[in-house]
Amino acid sequence: MEFAFVAPVTLLLIFAVIDFGRALFTYDLVANDARLGSRYAMVRGALGCASAALPDCPLTQSALQTHLQNVSSGIDISKLTVLLSHTAQPNCLQTTTVSGAASYPNQDGPQCLVTVTVNYTFNFVTLSSFASVPMTSTSQVVISQ
Repeated sequence: MEFAFVAPVTLLLIFAVIDFGRALFTYDLVANDARLGSRYAMVRGALGCASAALPDCPLTQSALQTHLQNVSSGIDISKLTVLLSHTAQPNCLQTTTVSGAASYPNQDGPQCLVTVTVNYTFNFVTLSSFASVPMTSTSQVVISQ
């Protein structure tokens, strides 16, 4: 009789702990994807694309999202969205005279700031009252090339 009362509560607690572990794993993966995405975008600035034969040059938001979906494992990649933005900073090159007159109207020149924001919607299995939790992580780096 006592087992009939205690077993469902115990099993619910065990599966809830497993579900929260999945949520922590997913949040860590989202944060890592933001870091990987900013590093991927950092080396694919306008000058880097001109001087090296890199894939996805010049980098677009859809190309970055495809790259991050390819390197992400253990999650539903259809729920992963990526936002890419460039920002001018005081040392950001807007124009340069290296090998002629080049300009960077998209603010993707050297020393400009690139920001990658990764969004993911996590669904709990055990706790259906918390049906989905939005997870977001942002990473910013300075474009090196």
